[in-house]
Amino acid sequence: MENKPKTKLVLKRWVKNTLWVMLGALLGIAIYQLFTVTTIKTTPVGNATCHGGIIQVCTSSKEVADYLGV
Repeated sequence: MENKPKTKLVLKRWVKNTLWVMLGALLGIAIYQLFTVTTIKTTPVGNATCHGGIIQVCTSSKEVADYLGV
């Protein structure tokens, strides 16, 4: 039984470039939304302010966080 050398699979250049562009666009949109999209969530114990869409960063009091289970 012969040992054949393993061939390494390589993506074509245009596939690599397309994947990098898509990743950059996704990150760019997520960062853009952090500064432009604002949501206010109202609960019986207070309000929580969230920034972003894909990635959300929320600020609130400890009581609101406990109420939401975060």
